[in-house]
Amino acid sequence: RKDSVAVEIFVEGTRSRDRRFMPPKTGLLRCIYEKDATFVVVPIVINYERIPDQEALAEEAGGGKQNGMKMRSLLSWLMNVFLGKVSLGRIHMVAAHSCSMNQFGVNDYRALAAEIQRRQRNLVSFSSYHLTAAAKLFRVPSDIVLAALRDIKGSLDLNDTAINGRLGLPENRNELWTIVLQSAHILEPLIKMECSVWSAWLCASHLQETVMEGKFSTEVTMLSEAIIDQFRAAEEKVRSALRDLRVSGFHDPSAEHVLQVAQKGNQQPTILLQAAITFLDLHSKNHLKNVSHIPSAIPVHQNVLPSQERLGYWGFHDTAFVLGVDTADQPYVSVKGNRYSYGNKRFRRLIPFIEEAVGTKIDPRAEQTPQFKTAHWKLAKSEVGKDGLDFIRDIC
Repeated sequence: RKDSVAVEIFVEGTRSRDRRFMPPKTGLLRCIYEKDATFVVVPIVINYERIPDQEALAEEAGGGKQNGMKMRSLLSWLMNVFLGKVSLGRIHMVAAHSCSMNQFGVNDYRALAAEIQRRQRNLVSFSSYHLTAAAKLFRVPSDIVLAALRDIKGSLDLNDTAINGRLGLPENRNELWTIVLQSAHILEPLIKMECSVWSAWLCASHLQETVMEGKFSTEVTMLSEAIIDQFRAAEEKVRSALRDLRVSGFHDPSAEHVLQVAQKGNQQPTILLQAAITFLDLHSKNHLKNVSHIPSAIPVHQNVLPSQERLGYWGFHDTAFVLGVDTADQPYVSVKGNRYSYGNKRFRRLIPFIEEAVGTKIDPRAEQTPQFKTAHWKLAKSEVGKDGLDFIRDIC
């Protein structure tokens, strides 16, 4: 029709950092629904074996800072492409069968968005590049991976004819995960029975496929165990980080702090650590008390999460230094509260340090004044001076 018009909509609204499907954004679909017109939706899928900024996106998915595009870097990359030093593999572009908006209920734009993503899911390509990436990541031979996926899905054809030999695989495990996660819906049935929370992380519920019933082959068992082992290792790394933090006195650590400790040694991919923190928090308050959630779709490290504690900074709002005198009439300093393992323990050598810092003699046996929160001491403002008062307020 001459009066028809094409409208391009990116149903996810933004780029996925780890190449999984993101929750659909329905705002534009809602606007179209409100128009008195007939619309036909054609879901389109563009599959890349390797994307130009894959390394940068993997870094962001693993908690790294999002960096803006620099013209010099872009020109340098284009030169390398022209010289044949860069290979992105194959690009597959395909359109799914169309669907009419009229077949859905009135204003049921959420059902439409889910159906669009389901049709896109069915057209996501799985090539030899993804196969070898999965084999390298899970440390399982490629033929075992392919046999397992064909067994679980009933059929699976590799969507390529030949692989460019220059299209090498990265060594970074975060980047390997981003390659494999493009086909997360294919892996999801392998772990659905054993790890339901990780299954949901791999693939949203409206995109999950029915698990084939019956006894699975040896190949399926090998691959599923290899995937589950990586998830369990990430969970244990988070638990270990929690134990270390509590031994060090952090009884109620933030998710950001747990992630920082768990990342030490680079033993587990940050993508999995972030998800593990979320799952442990959601399903076991004994593991992560009051830890903020890390949405699985993010992981952009624009401060992984808001945090009340900053490493190296000890002036917490619920913590105070307290001067006291023991039964032997000896002065001491203790840390009020139970945030740290050394809370309420007595430290005698801190008093000379404080006296030297404020430049005055402190007598903890004297009556408390209303000027300070710290108990059992008396200091006149004229004796301490402005700098001394500022210091005392800081440590209180």
